[in-house]
Amino acid sequence: MIINYGFSLIGKSHVIKEVPCQDSHKIKKMENGWYIAAIADGVGSAKNSQIGSKIAVDTVVSFCEEYMPWDYNIISIKSMLRTAYNYAFKQILRESQKTGEPIESYDTTLTMVIYDGHRIVYGHSGDGAIIGLNSFGSYIPITKPQKGTDNVSVLPLRAGYTQWEIDNYEEELAAVLLMTDGIAEAFSPYLLKDIENNTNRVYIPLVSFFADPAGFEKEKDNEEIIQHIKYFLSDDKKFDDSMFYSHIEKIYENRVPENKDNIIKKLRKNNFPIKLIKNVEDDKTLVGLVNTEIEVDNKEVVFYEEPDWKKLQEEWNRKAYPHLYNQESKKSESNEISFIPNNTNNEDKLNQKVENLESKSIKAKKVPNNESDQDGENSKSETSEDDINSKSEQEMENLKPEPTKSYKFPLEETNESNLKTNSKTKNSEITKKNDNHKEEETKTNVIKKKLKKIMSFFD
Repeated sequence: MIINYGFSLIGKSHVIKEVPCQDSHKIKKMENGWYIAAIADGVGSAKNSQIGSKIAVDTVVSFCEEYMPWDYNIISIKSMLRTAYNYAFKQILRESQKTGEPIESYDTTLTMVIYDGHRIVYGHSGDGAIIGLNSFGSYIPITKPQKGTDNVSVLPLRAGYTQWEIDNYEEELAAVLLMTDGIAEAFSPYLLKDIENNTNRVYIPLVSFFADPAGFEKEKDNEEIIQHIKYFLSDDKKFDDSMFYSHIEKIYENRVPENKDNIIKKLRKNNFPIKLIKNVEDDKTLVGLVNTEIEVDNKEVVFYEEPDWKKLQEEWNRKAYPHLYNQESKKSESNEISFIPNNTNNEDKLNQKVENLESKSIKAKKVPNNESDQDGENSKSETSEDDINSKSEQEMENLKPEPTKSYKFPLEETNESNLKTNSKTKNSEITKKNDNHKEEETKTNVIKKKLKKIMSFFD
């Protein structure tokens, strides 16, 4: 039995600005039991994007239902999807010509799936997302956001067939979720993003609420559960936290029965699943297709537990604010130097290396200026060590990755202000220690000079 639900809800920012909901979705069950589902997110800056998003989902779903290949061959279905995407854009173009409004004013994303209860064929254009739960119990981000060259702007349907992603996913899926970018960012918070490998990990306690078949009833009416999902997404006054945790408890009773209480206790402590959804300011669209007949393997207990957010925040801070940890790095390098053998041959070799390196400038890596810079490319510039240390705090602040546009991660105790304060304190202590060290130094000026050269070599 495939349970399906879908919601397109106006975001808080749109209510404040008196802008209509620009998201759309459509779900269609075919005669053979397959499901066609599509979501679209109208580009915020586009005047008629809410019209464009509705045309896109209506057209692509109707087209696929009408022209589904008779043999249901995957290659044929993918070919049909490409035609469906082209036809959807053509319908938007006709609307533009009819009204005289610019085509870019109808810009929208478009993401869709055809689900037979086991596997999917999908199309993707823009920054929406598809997440699947496979039979092994893993949540898989199937698509990646399509951004412009600035890594901020989104590629709309208008970007054309060279940008459309038309493909199929081979593994058996017990559940499929389609979502617009606001929800996607809540499901994959920035602290769980692996920029170096261009991948996003999924926040399991939150996504399980929407997708785990164990949370739904087989062969029964799930309207109450679906209604709770809607209340949760819309931040309706009828929703309270107990609805979420009673649902999660039901799921974890199946997945980790012996550790259920302890895991839920930790979840309640910070209440991050609730906060992440409530912090989404953008329009919210979510479509769920859940097959309760597929048996899903249980994972290790740690898979379902609350992540160590403080540790993840520390790792992120070190990447985002490397200048705040310079002194620690220098201290570590100094300790390594102390273990260099003190003999003539090694000293001569080091002196030679120092002389060769003195003419070369130090390369400074630039931290990506946005957490969405998933390419992770490092731009380099010629500068000296003194130049690096003399950079103002404001200049370094410009290198800070921007938080996700829809929410800020609710880890208040590790905010930027505290980080800066702690860093200044640490730097002050280090400076004091360095001054005391200098007073105790009895080495000759020649030795000091050599040590400085060695330090430059290791930098």
